Amino acid sequence: MLNPKQTKFCVEYSKSGNATRAYQSAYGLSDDRACESAASRLLANDEVKKYLRELSEQVSDSTVADRQELMRFATATLRAEITNTILDRDGNTVELPAQLKDRLKALELLAKLQGLFVSKQELEISQSIPIVINDNI
Repeated sequence: MLNPKQTKFCVEYSKSGNATRAYQSAYGLSDDRACESAASRLLANDEVKKYLRELSEQVSDSTVADRQELMRFATATLRAEITNTILDRDGNTVELPAQLKDRLKALELLAKLQGLFVSKQELEISQSIPIVINDNI
């Protein structure tokens, strides 16, 4: 069971991702080195780990883009349906379609999301290969 300060540490850490600042906020200390060390020990605590996991699971699915949302956005960018709003010299807003470099990057992302790129290949040879070294020096 976590005490109130540990709970506050976990909440602050889940918001900022900075353990030292979370510890300073929860425990009211200002010494960076001491807080960094204590926060590190606290992050190793099993109960703290468990509570941090629970907090991360509570994050609403709507706050994190899922695969489908990424694919929809990349497709819209690829098709130049996404526009960029800029101001012209007169201060008027102008809608410009996605640039070619952005569309190509979206194409690459879509291909990766659909598994069309193999980022790493491993070769496994099941036979032994004889190696002959001629020393004709």
